[in-house]
Amino acid sequence: MGRKILWIVATAGLLAVCASIMMRQERVPEGEFRIEGELTGVPDSTVLSLHRVDGNLLKRMQADTVIDGRFSFRDTITTDPRCLALMGRGEGFPPTWLDVWVGSGTVVHIKGEGKGLRTWFVESRLPEQEEQNRLDDAVRAINEELMPLKIEMERLYMAGKKEEYRALCPKEDSLSSLVAEKTLAFLKERPLSVVWEKECCGYMRMLQYNPNSPFADDIRALYDKLSDADKQTDFGKLFTEYMNLPPVVNEGDEMVDGDLYDLEGRVRHLSEFKGKYILLDFWSRGCGPCVASIPEMEEIAEQYKEQLEVVSISSDTEASWKEFVTERKLTGNQWNELRQGTTGLAAAYRVRGIPHYVLITPDGKVKKMWSGYGKGSLKAKMKELIGE
Repeated sequence: MGRKILWIVATAGLLAVCASIMMRQERVPEGEFRIEGELTGVPDSTVLSLHRVDGNLLKRMQADTVIDGRFSFRDTITTDPRCLALMGRGEGFPPTWLDVWVGSGTVVHIKGEGKGLRTWFVESRLPEQEEQNRLDDAVRAINEELMPLKIEMERLYMAGKKEEYRALCPKEDSLSSLVAEKTLAFLKERPLSVVWEKECCGYMRMLQYNPNSPFADDIRALYDKLSDADKQTDFGKLFTEYMNLPPVVNEGDEMVDGDLYDLEGRVRHLSEFKGKYILLDFWSRGCGPCVASIPEMEEIAEQYKEQLEVVSISSDTEASWKEFVTERKLTGNQWNELRQGTTGLAAAYRVRGIPHYVLITPDGKVKKMWSGYGKGSLKAKMKELIGE
């Protein structure tokens, strides 16, 4: 009896190893990738979508519907390896995504229970996914508590139950801080890699958005891991910029200027409009309120054209920005800093969320800074600050 049990255990282990080897050897043609998913606790007809990162935007590539607990994606790939974002649509999903690494000729397998995206398991032959999994495992226990909380908060928010939503915010903040603490501790111990860089990019921005963050010293410690050669890469240069952010501007201060680029690629400066009011509009095509504000902003530009210049400063990549401006036939001063991060004028003018507005007086002083948009709010603000 004992030998039989040992034989069964040994056979099961061998089958598991064989299955793992087969999965690692499974391939699709070079220049393509495939993702196969198997879920439990997720209803049929649920839609999942796959996105690529484009600057600060997530651009949808494909969508698939869950049938019998399964979904799949297949596409071509030119950048190898590449991290994509898998998201769920509809009620019951948290407002986040699952990082999935894909590569040329690679098949990726995803298994999960329920809609807590960051608790799902991803496996492939890619070393980048293996490193991502090490990180995900380090914070998995926290995410198993955080994901249901985010799902409930999203439900309350969509239902307009603001008090109940706010009551859960402290717990979410606490769990999110634990994720940050564990992630930063993980990154301190791991060697530099594309996964390391990707995760760092999310945290280095904290130096701008929350310079007094309790994790600021941990983020600076990560920068110290970079060699002189590392600091000469695009990633290293970006990290260096976040470590040396410009001084912030306050209301009443002299305006700060810098290099901006128009649609023809010419270098432009805010000082060109000194002698008139200047209204800076920091925006992105992926920001709903930003896009909703465009008609009203165009009305303001026309109404105050004798005394005011509107400068729209997009944070999108050059291609995405130009595409949107062309599609929407936007006019006026459509400019862009063409930076990887928000380390220039956006940092100086304390852009924490968008749309973000800055009104500069004709003599070059910052009169007012504010964020957010609601219908009619821009007209009311201009009437208050400039007059009829």
